[in-house]
Amino acid sequence: MLFCRVICSLFLLFAGFIAPLTAQNQVCDPEKSDFVPQLKALSAARMTGRETGTDGGRMAGNFIAEYQRQIGLQPMSGDFFQPFQVIRYRYSQAKFELLPAQKTSDSLTFRFEEDFMLIPCQKSFSATADVVFADYGMISPDSVYNDFRGLEVNGKIVMVLEGYPGEADSMGIIYQLYGKPMRQKGEGLEAQKRNAMHYGASALILLKAYDNLLSNIEWFQSLNGQVPENYPDWRHLLASDSVTKCIPVFATGEQGCERLELATGINRKELAAGMCEPDTKKRKIPKPLRVHLEAVSQQEIFDGRNVIGLIRGNDSSRCVVVGGHYDHLGQRGDSIFFGADDNASGASGVLALAKKWKESGIRPAVDLIFANWDGEEKGLLGSSAFVGSLNQYYSTVVGYINMDMISRSEAADTAARIVSVGLKSADSLLNRFVVEANQHLPRPLMLDIWDATGHSGSDYGPFLEAGYPILTFFTGFHDDYHSPRDRFEKIDSEKMEDVLALVNRCIQYFEKLSRPAKVPD
Repeated sequence: MLFCRVICSLFLLFAGFIAPLTAQNQVCDPEKSDFVPQLKALSAARMTGRETGTDGGRMAGNFIAEYQRQIGLQPMSGDFFQPFQVIRYRYSQAKFELLPAQKTSDSLTFRFEEDFMLIPCQKSFSATADVVFADYGMISPDSVYNDFRGLEVNGKIVMVLEGYPGEADSMGIIYQLYGKPMRQKGEGLEAQKRNAMHYGASALILLKAYDNLLSNIEWFQSLNGQVPENYPDWRHLLASDSVTKCIPVFATGEQGCERLELATGINRKELAAGMCEPDTKKRKIPKPLRVHLEAVSQQEIFDGRNVIGLIRGNDSSRCVVVGGHYDHLGQRGDSIFFGADDNASGASGVLALAKKWKESGIRPAVDLIFANWDGEEKGLLGSSAFVGSLNQYYSTVVGYINMDMISRSEAADTAARIVSVGLKSADSLLNRFVVEANQHLPRPLMLDIWDATGHSGSDYGPFLEAGYPILTFFTGFHDDYHSPRDRFEKIDSEKMEDVLALVNRCIQYFEKLSRPAKVPD
């Protein structure tokens, strides 16, 4: 009987607290004066773009820590900084040679950054091996479709086509059964690498399936997630992840593919068309090939720093985390990437919300953590380091709220009112709350709610992967994204004020969700 009463009470709590919470806000919403000065300071020229591991990045971190101290937040341990080590690396040289079938013939050398590009691993690499052609290098979730079935891959170099099974005929049965679901799931190069590694391949050669309008560099950036060509950068990983297995990817762009076709008789269009056939015997398999691949790696180690403050709750074994990254792209030559929207907006939003919660005098049910992440632009490094250390401090994360680019609008948003809100589709109660909370705002926003399951485009990714409830807020890409034009003068402070009002209510949702249910006598 007591169990039934508890369950009934919990149901009434969940069903009944949404309207009161949205109608009456317990903690004042941030106003422009609570975030505009901090946003301006973080995106100032003296911060030189706040790149992780640079003087500008350290200056920004110090600024945030001092502000947290001034408003009365507590550090998690010792001080406000959570340091983590970063390995940065790049290949200074790379070689791709097609070896002759006969010793009397000459090898064919491909030109680095002209015929092929390189997605590196941390260490230098050298291998001479036979090439195994593995179609698209894909495996369906049920393993019915498996491009590696029957192939001897261990210790060899795998060559695959860019794209998805049956892509050359998107109306065909192969694409409908396998290619379309894989594309919708977001599979691609990462899946090809993962599958090739699973079967023991030493490297991956990626062929463009057929011509498209992208140049080699633009195509490579679309695969690699790199920022524009005028922003050369190293690759980065947490030092704690340095043992992660990796195989290098030699991506042959259009020029390299054409030279390879001339030398070997490979025809990418015929291959792609053949792999649209349900009968695999009709596939045109390239002749045996042998290649030599080589790359020389440079690497350095430096420190990143998350800046974390908190308000202690009644139950310090659990927490709600509010975060946004404060790092940006830094400076290249004379160009400073100011990063006002990306993401001085989210960082200053975290500080503004922390200020309002501290001023309220409310002791929350659980610890409220206000985190400014470092290393997001280098691969979600700071948030990953934090999530990896959470079990030292907390048994449960009630929820994580992320803010990344919340002060601008994309060109299509002519009314400048759209905000993208990501959450897990399974969190239906949270979805309902966000919609109702927005309706109670003085100036409701236009919500674009999407399912974040399986995505990791910002610092919500590590929390999502760890299984925690998440909300992530984003107001749209614009033409100044990842360019020196993303400046303070272009922010929309009124829209950001409204976004923070909605975020504030979501913090209260998670905080109230943490409170013990009152069981009737």
